[in-house]
Amino acid sequence: MRLADALGVSANVLFVIGTSRATELGTWLKAADIFVTPYPTSRPDSFLERWPMPMSAGKAVVSTPYPYAVEMLEAGRGRLVASGSSKDFAKS
Repeated sequence: MRLADALGVSANVLFVIGTSRATELGTWLKAADIFVTPYPTSRPDSFLERWPMPMSAGKAVVSTPYPYAVEMLEAGRGRLVASGSSKDFAKS
């Protein structure tokens, strides 16, 4: 959040911390251009049932390569980036 402020993009970025209900997630997805999951090696247990929502909504998906993301984004359905690499995320 501090970096977004420092880069002057705070007005264009919204950080949603925590888990949202499926109905609330739908609202966020309508407003989003990109769906990002930057998890180091795993993901929250409650997240699995929500992965198909951004994909079926036609949103761009960028993720670190934890096992479920690798499976969901195979065959070019999204972009995998190195965990901890802000440069890879920026290129995507």
